[in-house]
Amino acid sequence: MLRPKLSTDLQAARYSPHLVTVVHRHFGEIDRHAIFSAFLTALDAGGFDEIDFIRTAGSSFNPRPARTGLILINDARVRDAEIVSAGILSAIGKPLAAKVSQDFTARVNELVTVSLLPASDLLNRPELPSAVAQIAGSRFLDRARHIHQAPPSHQRSIANALIAEAEALERLTMGVSGPLYLLIRAWRERFPARLDRLRGEFKE
Repeated sequence: MLRPKLSTDLQAARYSPHLVTVVHRHFGEIDRHAIFSAFLTALDAGGFDEIDFIRTAGSSFNPRPARTGLILINDARVRDAEIVSAGILSAIGKPLAAKVSQDFTARVNELVTVSLLPASDLLNRPELPSAVAQIAGSRFLDRARHIHQAPPSHQRSIANALIAEAEALERLTMGVSGPLYLLIRAWRERFPARLDRLRGEFKE
């Protein structure tokens, strides 16, 4: 009975020791196995790729699914393994393929699919589970924190899109996740100064 758990833990630790350490700190054995399975699935589905830039071949980094999971656990203080798993899986930016979706619960699959909708669309869904806002907000924060690694000529257009998304996510996370709301709001309030500098550096 221990072999699958140890194998999953060890595989996950190869790619994100930080995630493994934090998950071991806050979750029990069954939940850990679920989260690490989601992480490994996300890596197989493109989780090593970034959204706005390309990593240097051979460089060491914490993959995007792990970073999203860490934001959910550390910043949003989520202790629900299904929400963390869904957040990790959503980091690949697309719904789960049929052949792997059956490995996860209906709730995880739904959270992944719905959280990938544009933030502006999510505002029009009053029945929206609070977990969706937590997942979408965590994924946004990871992207926002790495915008500086995008090619300079692309940073301005990326920033414009993120600022618009931040406004919607502020409304979504307000009253649902105080820590995420404050982090997103702080980013939106501080980043325009950086955006103004970009406008001066690059022509339209």
